[in-house]
Amino acid sequence: MILTGVIIISAIASLLSVYRETRGTSAQSALIGWFISLILVLGLAWLDWAEWGPKLSILIECFLISFLVIFSAEIKRILCRLDLRPRWRVQFSEEERDLQHDLCRELANAADSLSKKREGALMVIEQRADLGEFLSGGVEINAQVKSSLIHAIFCHNGNDFHDGAVVIRQGEIWQAKAFLPMPHSIKLSQKYGTRHLAAVGITDQTDALVIVVSEERGTISLVYAGQITELSDRYALEKALQDHLL
Repeated sequence: MILTGVIIISAIASLLSVYRETRGTSAQSALIGWFISLILVLGLAWLDWAEWGPKLSILIECFLISFLVIFSAEIKRILCRLDLRPRWRVQFSEEERDLQHDLCRELANAADSLSKKREGALMVIEQRADLGEFLSGGVEINAQVKSSLIHAIFCHNGNDFHDGAVVIRQGEIWQAKAFLPMPHSIKLSQKYGTRHLAAVGITDQTDALVIVVSEERGTISLVYAGQITELSDRYALEKALQDHLL
C-alpha cells in the first residue's frame, strides 16, 4: 500500500515537472495529448474491466515507455538541474572566500564598464556541471579574471573575440569566443536578444550562472535556471553573484 502511494506521488510529481518544463512550447501540446490518451485508456478499462483489466498493466508499461521516449529531453534537463551530487564546496576557507569576492567584484566591474559603452557581453560561470559538451569554437586563455581583460575581449576594437562568450572555470577565464547552443523551443520577449536566449538555454540545462550585457539597451542581467533578472547597477550584480557563489 505504501509502495503504491509512493509510485502515484512520484508519477504526479514527474508529470507536473515535465508540464512546467514544456510550458509555452509545442511539447506541452504533446504532453496534454499523451495525458488525455492515458485517461481514455484507463476509462475504457474501468468500463469494461473483464476485457481490458488483464491488459491494463501492459498498457501502462507502454504509456510509461512512450512518456520516457517522447519527453526524454525535458527529463534530462530536469535531472541536470536536480544534481544530487554532494555539495563539497559549500564551506569556503577564508582565502577562498576572498578569491570569490574578488571574482564577483571583477565581473561586476567588467559588466558595468561594458554596459556604459553599450558593448554586448556574455560571461558564463561554470559551477558543478561540466560545460565542455555544450561549448564550441572557444579559445582557451586560462587567465586571471580581470575586468580590464574582459573589457578588452568584448570591445569592438579590431579583435574577433567579442563574438561568443567568456567562460569562467574555477575562478579563471577558461575560454573566450565560446559559442553556446541556441535553444529552438524557448521564446523570449522581443526586448531580449540572442545573448539572452543563449544564456537561458545553457542555464536551463546546467547550473551555470550567466551575466549578459545588452548591446542595444546597455542593461545588465543575471541568468540562472532559465530565469532572467535585470539588475540596476554593478553593486546589485556583485551582491547577486555573491549570493549565488558564496
